[in-house]
Amino acid sequence: MSYNPSIPASTSKRPLSARQIRANYQTIYQAFSNNHGNLDDDFFKGKHRAMVFRDQTAPGTTANQVALYNKIVGGVPNLFYQPNNSQTEIQLTYQTLSVNPASSTQYTFMAGPFIVHMGKVSNPSNPENIGPLSPGTNILYVGTGTVRVDTPPLLDLNYLPINVAGMSFTLQATSVIPPPFDVYYIAIASP
Repeated sequence: MSYNPSIPASTSKRPLSARQIRANYQTIYQAFSNNHGNLDDDFFKGKHRAMVFRDQTAPGTTANQVALYNKIVGGVPNLFYQPNNSQTEIQLTYQTLSVNPASSTQYTFMAGPFIVHMGKVSNPSNPENIGPLSPGTNILYVGTGTVRVDTPPLLDLNYLPINVAGMSFTLQATSVIPPPFDVYYIAIASP
């Protein structure tokens, strides 16, 4: 039976009304248990287990509202936040990430939106071209660190990023250091 808001009618007999009310409560219980703790659960009663968002555009907000919603980007659903007064929406998720520890390059997403690329280049040439990194459209920041892999390891800033353009940059040595060494970089890009 589906939920019926007109139950009980003022003219309904008590035995009939009791069955109809019970059926309504069972329908409410079943509908509410979708993505919620059961109403008769002592600990999780009524608490969300999951939230499902249908895709939409920025809903618009007033001075006393914020919005959390799902929007399709590049054919993939992503979570967005819109501050009060319909301010610019902020993308909270991204369609892909790469965090394979065996890879020398990785990337993840940081709300804002930013894509954070991380990489390691062992014994790079001078200069060493990096990129184009993917995904992303424009690198906003590059930071580097050089680590000698002798014993004990030594951290130095011998390689600096230059010629940052689009999704590429060049590592340029400021002084000569003998191998073995690794250059680690972090590049923050816009999606």
